[in-house]
Amino acid sequence: MMIRLKYLILILIYFTLTGCTALLTEQEYRLIDEKVSEKIINIGSIFYMPKSSQVRKIVLIGKGRIKNFDVAVRDDKNRWKPVTRVTKAIEFPFEILLSVETDAVKISQRSIVGKGHIDTVQFYTLTDKYE
Repeated sequence: MMIRLKYLILILIYFTLTGCTALLTEQEYRLIDEKVSEKIINIGSIFYMPKSSQVRKIVLIGKGRIKNFDVAVRDDKNRWKPVTRVTKAIEFPFEILLSVETDAVKISQRSIVGKGHIDTVQFYTLTDKYE
C-alpha cells in the first residue's frame, strides 16, 4: 500500500511539472496568414493556400443562405477526406472545427439550394494566447 502511494505521488509531481502546463495554457485561434485562392470545379469550389498548415478551424465567408453541401480537406497524398455534410441552411460566417494538416478545402454542392454563395474560406490554427 505504501509503495503504491509513493508511486502515485511521484506520478502527480511529474504531471504537475511537465504535462499539466500544456493543458493549462490558454490557446486561441489565429488566422493563417496565407493568400487563399479559389478554383471552380464542376461540383463546387476548391479554396487553397500555397503551402500546407496545421488547420484547426475553417470559416466559410459568403452572402445569403445555402444548404446541401459537403466539405472535404486535401491530405498529404492529394486525396480528399470528408469533414462534414451540411444539410440545413446556414448563414455566414459559418465555422467548422477540425484538426488536420492541409492546404485546401473542397466545397461540393449536392444540389443547388438557397440564394447565396461562398466567397472565400479562412483557415485558422491554434496558438498560445500570450504569444
